[in-house]
Amino acid sequence: MFISLKNLTFMALLWALMLDAHALTITPTETRYEAAGNRYYFTVSDWSTSDTSPSFCINPLYPENEQGCFLEASLVTAPGSRYFIASQKIADLPNSKTMGQALQDLMKLGFSIPLRVSVLVPREKEIPPGTCLTLSAGFYGLGGIPGFGPCVAPVAPVVQCDMVGKNTIEYGRGLFEDTVEGAKPSALGGAWVDIKCTASTTVRITAAYPDSSGVPLGRGVTATLDIDGQDIGVVGNSTQGGYNLVLEGPDKWWWGERKFISSTLHTGGKTPEPGDISGSTWIEIYIP
Repeated sequence: MFISLKNLTFMALLWALMLDAHALTITPTETRYEAAGNRYYFTVSDWSTSDTSPSFCINPLYPENEQGCFLEASLVTAPGSRYFIASQKIADLPNSKTMGQALQDLMKLGFSIPLRVSVLVPREKEIPPGTCLTLSAGFYGLGGIPGFGPCVAPVAPVVQCDMVGKNTIEYGRGLFEDTVEGAKPSALGGAWVDIKCTASTTVRITAAYPDSSGVPLGRGVTATLDIDGQDIGVVGNSTQGGYNLVLEGPDKWWWGERKFISSTLHTGGKTPEPGDISGSTWIEIYIP
């Protein structure tokens, strides 16, 4: 078979035009953790009602189909891939011939450009490297087509943490002058904090000390605070002290741990005055 160089040039130009048919811009905006999984948000822009390129509602396998289509936001394994990790329907649309007509149909349903959409990926789904966000179309009873337009990498999710706890330390009345030094509260008298995060991270826990002796409680007594035997006190803007809680562990939808905050009393070698003692300080929890 003979094909002239002129014909080859024409075919190459035609293919270039086909690749540029849907000149949309897809911009990932954020990723949020939800109880059911990760929700990926993105916007679609550079879509005009005057766009005369072929509509995604034209099924390439059944171009005579007049039943319309549905538009979806999708996360796929790679650009042009037929393997969808997850999809979320945006709208049902009537049959349209051009991208401009399809946008007009979307606008009649209350949508506008830039189009803000999202797709929820169940937590049990594996997300391999190279996955990307795109738009796709489906046809009831006739299957779907690969994503059209650009396919862009999602934004990495921001770690979110929740915490609850007990913020008081109680010694009761069982202390005497000669038993104050080194005294610790009972197991039920200490403070604790429960921290749960949506991904592996390191949380820093510190207690504010006015000086290296600890928190003043009055009557010649001070207290130092610790987690797992490690002093968490920090004086001023010092980088010394504190406790780094490393939260990690695969195959979980959250990472969390409970930590107990204990207290040790000090007298500085002097006999404390009798009477009630009390004090307070800030426990600061830094989440990246």
